[in-house]
Amino acid sequence: AAVDKAFGRLRELLTVGEIVAGLGAAIILIVAWATFGFLFGHEGTWPSQLVLLLSVGLLAILVVQNGKIHDFGPNYRLLVTGLCLALGFLAAVSVLAMIRSLVDGARLDIGGLTWWAGAVVAVLGGWMVWREPR
Repeated sequence: AAVDKAFGRLRELLTVGEIVAGLGAAIILIVAWATFGFLFGHEGTWPSQLVLLLSVGLLAILVVQNGKIHDFGPNYRLLVTGLCLALGFLAAVSVLAMIRSLVDGARLDIGGLTWWAGAVVAVLGGWMVWREPR
């Protein structure tokens, strides 16, 4: 019941696309970096600093726009979608680099799986924000 109430309140403030994009950024920051990287010490699973900055930037833009701190106007959708696509691009480059290392004889390391998943969720959310009328 508490989760439904919290989601209902969040749904009043944000669109579904914004929730999904923010969820993708939160997965990257909380699950991939803070949990696996920082707490468990799997430095090989950390996303790059650029990915972390893009995730923090995405969450900051969502908070600033929806907290009525600053209005980005018609550029808001472009900013959110652009950051989400940048996260997706960096995840794709990371996956391709992992595949290349496998071809060269390296062992499989799925450490980046959590931040890749977060990037996919963010790209989906960015696409939804782009498609939603504002």
